Amino acid sequence: MTHAKACEKTYYAPAFENGDSWKQLLAISIYLLYMRKSLWTESQRVHAGILFREYSDIKKTYYLSIRLGLIYHQCKHKDTALTRPAK
Repeated sequence: MTHAKACEKTYYAPAFENGDSWKQLLAISIYLLYMRKSLWTESQRVHAGILFREYSDIKKTYYLSIRLGLIYHQCKHKDTALTRPAK
């Protein structure tokens, strides 16, 4: 962007196959990371596929957090839920 501005040219951000730029992808993907995969819309599935392909660490973290949430959702007692992640 800086180079294009210095040369007085128009800067065009690289885009993914769905037309989103990096900033748009990250801004839109914030909301899908808070939901379970089964609740995603079709467009959110496309965004998640691109996001997880580009950022594998986000993919790992997302699935770990979902699994942790399931532990607390499935356990009826707080003490049992606290010991499960240790196992």
